Amino acid sequence: MCADAAALRGTLAKIPHALSANSASTLTADLNAAKTELDNLADASDGQYRAQSGGLKSALTSLQTAISADAHGTGSIISVFAAAGHVTTQAHLLLSAAGNCPSASPTPAS
Repeated sequence: MCADAAALRGTLAKIPHALSANSASTLTADLNAAKTELDNLADASDGQYRAQSGGLKSALTSLQTAISADAHGTGSIISVFAAAGHVTTQAHLLLSAAGNCPSASPTPAS
C-alpha cells in the first residue's frame, strides 16, 4: 500500500508543472496515471480510504473536464486552476489519511 501511495504522490506532484507548461498531452497522461494509481491504492487499502479516494477521483475527473472545456474554447483557465486546487486539497486529505507510510509530503518533480 505504501508503494501505491508513493506512486500516486509522485504523479500528483507532476500536475502543477504540466499546468504551468500548458501541456495538455502531459496533463492528460498524468491525470490518467493518477487515476490508475488511485485505483491501485484503493484496492491495496481494502476500501479503508474509500471517502478520501472518492473525493480525489471526483476532483481528478473535474480537472480533466475543465482542461477539456478549456481546450475546446468552452471553459477557462481559471476553471482549470480552481479544479487543480481541488485536486490538491483532496490529495492532501487522502495522503494524510494514509500517513502511516514514509514520506507523506509530495516532493515536486523537476
